[in-house]
Amino acid sequence: MVSVRAALLYRMAFLIEHDAQRTIHLFLKTMTKDSERLMLTSIDALQYLVHHNFVLLTPHIRKWSQYKKEQGKLGAILTHCWLKGYKGSGSLLNNVCKISEAARASSVEIAIANLFYEDEKIKEKCHTIFRRFLQDKSEKVTTQYNHMFLHIRDKNYTFEQFLPCMKMYTKGNAVRRDPHYFYDYLLKYTASYPKECIDLI
Repeated sequence: MVSVRAALLYRMAFLIEHDAQRTIHLFLKTMTKDSERLMLTSIDALQYLVHHNFVLLTPHIRKWSQYKKEQGKLGAILTHCWLKGYKGSGSLLNNVCKISEAARASSVEIAIANLFYEDEKIKEKCHTIFRRFLQDKSEKVTTQYNHMFLHIRDKNYTFEQFLPCMKMYTKGNAVRRDPHYFYDYLLKYTASYPKECIDLI
């Protein structure tokens, strides 16, 4: 009956708006059988359910971390939970990041997107993640750091705001792997900020 349970889990998130707690209990009841297929199918529902009762789902989150295929998604889910301050989310995030390059990359991606979030606590946590993985040598993680210069133009960040992050970036591993997006970004500001751009290079 794994296929029936998998089909139920895939759409379970849609039930949250009707009764979140009953949906969580149904979710947990459906997950009583350890199955990789169930774990992989349920990850989409998990990203919504964690915001209604994170503590109750913690034992199952530990099981999800064992499945490499979804560690990237789990890293993203746990990063959001940690930013929101859910009890125990920090240690779970640390654990999955230790074993998964994809989880670290997801965490960095979310942090970069929220470096200047209006909530000061969330912003500081994003800066913590940003600093934490700067020396990571894995391709997926360094790619996230390098690609931030492709997306920065879509944000309302000024050069001055972003300057401290760029100074940290230049001391990390990502800039040594593939700096051309960074240089393209600097070229746009050489006239306005010549000294700062030279110092960054």
